[in-house]
Amino acid sequence: MTSTDKPTPTPTPTQHRFMAAIADNGGVSANAMHLVGGRRLIRGCESNGWVAEEPKEGGHPGQIQHRLLAAGYQALGREMPAGHLGVRLITITCQDFMCYARATTVVAWKPLGSAGLNKAFCQTHADNWREVVANHLPKTAPIAEGTQTFVADGEGTQVGTCRHCGHYIYLYFSVAGREGNWWRESQWDETGRCGDAEQRTGGWMVWHEPATTVEDRDAALAATVCGRSEQHAMGDCRPAGQAAAGPAAT
Repeated sequence: MTSTDKPTPTPTPTQHRFMAAIADNGGVSANAMHLVGGRRLIRGCESNGWVAEEPKEGGHPGQIQHRLLAAGYQALGREMPAGHLGVRLITITCQDFMCYARATTVVAWKPLGSAGLNKAFCQTHADNWREVVANHLPKTAPIAEGTQTFVADGEGTQVGTCRHCGHYIYLYFSVAGREGNWWRESQWDETGRCGDAEQRTGGWMVWHEPATTVEDRDAALAATVCGRSEQHAMGDCRPAGQAAAGPAAT
C-alpha cells in the first residue's frame, strides 16, 4: 500500500519529460497539472514511487505540490542534488479500481447482517462510495499523515508507527478529525502517552506521534527499546502493562 512497495520500471518518454521538468525546477512542482495537462501521468509516476504528492509548503490547507523522490532521480539517471531531501512520504493509495491517487479519506460502513467494513479513497471516490453504501450507515474520516494501514475490524481505525518508540500506534475513527494528539498505544489505550520515549527523556511527557516519512519510520524502528527492527505492536514484545526495561543491548 505504500509508495515504497510499488515497482519502478523504466519511465516512458512522456514520464521522463514530466519528471525532468520537476527536477529542473528544483525538485518540486506546485502545479504538476500545468506540466502534463492530466492526472493519469501523475498517478503513474506516483504509483511507481518516483513522485510524491504532499501538502504545499506555506500553502493554504488542501493545497498540494509534487516532489521528485530519490527513486525519481534514479529513474532519470540523475544524481540527487546536494541538500535535496528526497522525502519518501508514508502514503495510502486509493482503493478504487485503477485509481493511483493518494487516499485522503477512510469510509466505514456496516452492511446489514455482517461486520463493519472500511476502505481508503481519494476524495472523489470517497464521495462516490458514500453514495454506493448509502443504505449501510456510512461514515467518513480524514486519513492522518503517517497512516500506513487500517485495523481489520471494520471500524476505520488507522495504524501508524510512532516516531518516538517505533511501535504500531492507533487512531480511533471517532477522533480522527479532531485537533491534537490522539494516537494510542492500542485500540483500547486512552492515554496517548509514549512510555518508552518518556523513560529515555527522564520522565518528560511525550505523546505518541506517527512517523510521516519512510526515513523517520525506519529510524524509529532501529531505535526501539525492545530492539526489534520490524513492524510490531508494543504488546507483541512484552506482557501488556509491563514497563520497558531499558535500551536493548547492542
